[in-house]
Amino acid sequence: MLHDGRAMAESTNTYPELMPVVFSDLDGTLLDHLDYSYEPALGALQRLKARNIPLIPASSKTRAEMQAVGEELGAAGLIFENGAGVQWPGDVDPGPPAAAEHISYADIRRFIETLPTDLRRHLTGFGDMDDAGVAAITGLSLRDARLARQREFTEPFTWSASIQELDRLTARAGAAGICVTSGGRFNSFTGAHDKASRVREICNAYATQADSACRVWSIALGDAPNDCEMLETAQRGFIIHNPDGTSLPELPGEREGRITRVPTPGPAGWNRSIMLALQEIDTMNKNRKRSANG
Repeated sequence: MLHDGRAMAESTNTYPELMPVVFSDLDGTLLDHLDYSYEPALGALQRLKARNIPLIPASSKTRAEMQAVGEELGAAGLIFENGAGVQWPGDVDPGPPAAAEHISYADIRRFIETLPTDLRRHLTGFGDMDDAGVAAITGLSLRDARLARQREFTEPFTWSASIQELDRLTARAGAAGICVTSGGRFNSFTGAHDKASRVREICNAYATQADSACRVWSIALGDAPNDCEMLETAQRGFIIHNPDGTSLPELPGEREGRITRVPTPGPAGWNRSIMLALQEIDTMNKNRKRSANG
């Protein structure tokens, strides 16, 4: 049974040391929306590496896209296509695969072609474009656009009609077992999966293998509506400001003090958030040691 990240049972050690695991969205969060650079976050990335803290990117990007950037970032694992797929950390045993039905990319494309003309003409998916078209609307290089089109489970799309018409599309997709989510720049067709469920699975796997003196402490960072559940699932969440995206409503975790909005956008905001999270963890661990020593 998967744990609820915030209520993981502690071991017989009453004050176990917190072992952080970082889950992060990419575009607009760790990567700049315009040039996809993570240079402003290098300080925090180096701090995570020095402390052997796992970093697991969680993105709407494809497996093909994320493998390259994951290697650059020194990622422990990958959550791709908004949770439809996961590349497990090499030092974690995922256990038997969960029984889950996936909507495939082919299923989604077949659904799109069944749409009535008054909806279909307002929708342009990655599958409707060639590499150059995807590069033009994303700012990706042709090589990276080609990787972005190697989809397995989800379809990003642009929408040129009203919100009311998008609601019609969403209802029609729901009847076909397909969800519509809103990201930083695109809407997406997906199956019934999300980043949050993968965060819980990975944290649970880390917890079963952790030393009895440690407790897994999940940190999540994101900037878009499709990050909300992941932010709420983690023990500590950070909403990175996205000046060009959909504004996130106030989340319950903000009222509880578990989630913080960071006014600095992109990788600079990510850097600031990680530094704050590590400072908080160090303080909590010191306090736990004092409590353990009476």
